[in-house]
Amino acid sequence: MSTDVRRPVASPTRRRVRTVAAVLALLVVASCSSAQDAGSDTAPITVGQTSVLDVVDPMSTAWDLTAAGVAESVYTSDRDGTLSSRFVESATRDDALDWTLELRDGVLFSDGSPVDAAAFADAMNRIQTENSLATASTGGMTFTPEGDAVAVRTTRPTMVMESVLAEWTNVVFKGDAAGGFVFTGPYAVGSLRPKEQLDLVPNTHYAEAASRGPVGIRSFADADAMRLAIQSGSIDMAFTITPEVARQLQDDPSVTVSSIEAGYQYFSMLNEKVGATTDLTVRQALDLGLDRQAYVDALLGGRVATGAFAHTYSFAGDLTLGFDPAEAGRILDRAGWVRGADGMRAKDGEPLSLSLVTYTSRPDLSIIMQIMVSQLKDLGIASTTSVTDDIRERLAASDWNAAVYAQHTAPTAEPSYFLNQFLRTGAANNFTGYSSPTTDGLLDRLGTLPAGAERDDLARQIQRQVHTDLPLLFQVDPQWHIATTERLASYRPYGGDYYVINPELGLS
Repeated sequence: MSTDVRRPVASPTRRRVRTVAAVLALLVVASCSSAQDAGSDTAPITVGQTSVLDVVDPMSTAWDLTAAGVAESVYTSDRDGTLSSRFVESATRDDALDWTLELRDGVLFSDGSPVDAAAFADAMNRIQTENSLATASTGGMTFTPEGDAVAVRTTRPTMVMESVLAEWTNVVFKGDAAGGFVFTGPYAVGSLRPKEQLDLVPNTHYAEAASRGPVGIRSFADADAMRLAIQSGSIDMAFTITPEVARQLQDDPSVTVSSIEAGYQYFSMLNEKVGATTDLTVRQALDLGLDRQAYVDALLGGRVATGAFAHTYSFAGDLTLGFDPAEAGRILDRAGWVRGADGMRAKDGEPLSLSLVTYTSRPDLSIIMQIMVSQLKDLGIASTTSVTDDIRERLAASDWNAAVYAQHTAPTAEPSYFLNQFLRTGAANNFTGYSSPTTDGLLDRLGTLPAGAERDDLARQIQRQVHTDLPLLFQVDPQWHIATTERLASYRPYGGDYYVINPELGLS
């Protein structure tokens, strides 16, 4: 999930550097495909992205492998958000903590070996042991093969096992004799140049394999480089492009520009452990004093967020996030953060200054961050900014106040995974230091409810509590822009970037 970011305003020197980088990237792609006509139906399909994974490992790159069509979660979501499984025939709740999974016959790994109960349980147990993110919803699970079935025991109750097993961490895999890994998706890894290029071949043990051809995923420095590549025909899809590049491509007859619902949410984590954001009144002033509609306008799509989830979900928030800079100023005044002669605020001689951070693989976030800088100045708040390749490392350092972040908050069409990962006390993605007995209690109760109106209402209650406490600043429910050549004009990724390469790719 990373590469270089272009900010809204760049110096001439930076623009020259980017142009050179873009041309070099285009030449590399062109040289890779010189032996074949890139426009031919028999040539490999080539997808451009701003990042490519660096290692094939189900513990650290499960999400990347699923997005590339190599790995599959136990349950997957279709375009309508309906969950289904190639592996599990039925999931039955036996009591508060125990479930039985009846497995389907005939599902194979890409090496032709069966996904039987023993292989399935081994994969799931390794994930639970080695990836802390996999334990967010249930506190941890153990899997025991029992003939053609698998018994599952959870640490905390869940009424939605199908959704838990659809979480991106829970991919089906096994180790191979060479020390690598084998998966089950429609494609298998042919070769990998870390962070540069992933070449895929059809998984011959997946349905309709004979109709698929090879696929290449290539990394580009930025959306400008992808624009040059798709206009030259060197790639068939650019996923995703910035609003500015979408504008530039809109009138090109050889390219189709489309907008898709991202499913992701853009929000800022507010660090409760250091600096001015430890002060709730400062967080309240940010909530009222930052104009979210300005972000939507700059991104050429989407809408102001109403909570933690995209508007398409039944459990989406019902918040109206207003913009009232005058009231934000009064809140800061009452808290002792008053303007000086230079218009900037301070309290007891301490300037009100925030450190903002975001990361390179989501260019939209840098656009938001730069607008925030201007908005903060209008409020009398100074700020510094930084962009990193490794956002988790930076978040763990905890030397920041606001981290502008993107997350698909409901990839399994269910709210508990995100809420538990980011908001439960001590959770793996709780980088803000947020700890609320009220929220923890609501999350415990959420785990005891089946899908339906009562669970949706409780999810909205949790979002309202989060808006009261403000460890997160909900900002944008975005749309994304993609560009395709005629060859892929009818192909659409879905689920944000969870199914960029899905089983439909390459099928007529």
